Amino acid sequence: MDYKGLKVNHKGRAIEALNYTLEDYQKLYLSKVSSTVGRVNATLETVSYPSLEELVIAEQKALENYPDLYNMNDKDIERIREDFPELTDEQLAENIELIEEYYEKNLQYDIFLEILSISAGTESSLVSRVNYYGGAACGEEFWFLYSRPTAATAVMKAKEQSEKFEYDIYGGNFGQTKSDAFRHAAWNALIAKYYADSKKDILKGLTLAQEFTSIHELCNEKDGIPIMIKRWIFIIIFLVGSIFEVWLKSKRKRGNFGLPKSGWNVQMIM
Repeated sequence: MDYKGLKVNHKGRAIEALNYTLEDYQKLYLSKVSSTVGRVNATLETVSYPSLEELVIAEQKALENYPDLYNMNDKDIERIREDFPELTDEQLAENIELIEEYYEKNLQYDIFLEILSISAGTESSLVSRVNYYGGAACGEEFWFLYSRPTAATAVMKAKEQSEKFEYDIYGGNFGQTKSDAFRHAAWNALIAKYYADSKKDILKGLTLAQEFTSIHELCNEKDGIPIMIKRWIFIIIFLVGSIFEVWLKSKRKRGNFGLPKSGWNVQMIM
């Protein structure tokens, strides 16, 4: 078949994957989930969503069927050649962005099918399932990550690592304290780092961290802080996160936290 001028072997993949928009997926999700839990008047704001852990599992399972365009090995290259048999290696390189778009559309579709296989839960489980970090409870976080395949993995990895750092330094998680501020700074910095690593693009990492954590704060109404103040808080946290990475790099040289002394390539992200 033809995908925006490229001949592609689409055999075994759904045609719908290339045509669905995010709005289409949202409508389909609402229809499927609301009928499952018996809620006739459900909306995207009231239905439950998979947890971050479940989204990562769905993401990782779907990724097994696609090449990694940013860390390609021989198997990845061969798979791309099979999918685009009429293109030379030079043409593949010239059209890599369009090829990535093709794969991401199919990947989104496969992730969606994996998500539908996960029980959406009941209304009473909404907060516990959709709570992606530190109190937020809205589906906007889910849809943001869903529409960016591999982003959930970066956020999850950053969440786990920032919590480990907090525990190592402060002995646990203590809300509204220095430990909480430190964890959020680390979380922001590490989201940027891990996503940038996966995409080989620091700007993509910075953008994802800014956009996702802004959505997170918009979702989290528990503290009652006005939106503009929250945005300034994000800016402060992000700058602190930049300093945090430089500090972490110096600590790693002395072997702190039990981290390996190579393999991170930490860079300042201001």
